[in-house]
Amino acid sequence: MAPERPCLRTLWQPLIGVAVVLYTIVFIIGNAQAARLFSDGGMNTFNWFSNLLEDTTSGQDAAANTSNGFTGGNPDAYIEVEHVYTGPGALKVGHTSFDSFYLPQFDGALSVLTYSIDVNFFNTPGHGGLPPGAVSFLAMLFQGGGTYQAGFQIATAAVWATLKFANLLPTDFVLIDGIAPVLPDFSVFGDLMLLGFLSGNGSGFGGQNPTQLC
Repeated sequence: MAPERPCLRTLWQPLIGVAVVLYTIVFIIGNAQAARLFSDGGMNTFNWFSNLLEDTTSGQDAAANTSNGFTGGNPDAYIEVEHVYTGPGALKVGHTSFDSFYLPQFDGALSVLTYSIDVNFFNTPGHGGLPPGAVSFLAMLFQGGGTYQAGFQIATAAVWATLKFANLLPTDFVLIDGIAPVLPDFSVFGDLMLLGFLSGNGSGFGGQNPTQLC
């Protein structure tokens, strides 16, 4: 008799992977433009800080767990993110790179900012007859005590896919956390920027809902 496999959990626990993150900053020097590329293809939790920025779930007990995956990414190493929450409600998690920062006062004013991120929704709830689901991703930057978000894309399948947020301007960003100006400052007067991304999830269902994990 085959051993029983613990395939179901009682909470929504989407399991996603992030394999490659690219940031391209186009900045202004005098009347000329140049581009600077920040890239992390060897994703490691030691280089990233993840924190819960929003929790509107009924129990106010949402959490995000991160761990390292070393093979099977795109192509190899990736960060695994697990959203744990009970509906109805939503959560939003910020992921900030310690290695991707930019200081306009020193490096020059920014023109536009482009994000690219490879993601995988490992245990999409559409498996096994469960209702379809999605995990949202947004571009994020931290500046002057405020966290800003821009864009909105979703992952719905258990395959690696590239999401891109191109040519973002200050007016594309919205302040979602902290006490700071309404818009980020791309000018030569701008404070230090830390770059990252947001992952989010939610459910309109009450109580606990199963998610296929195996």
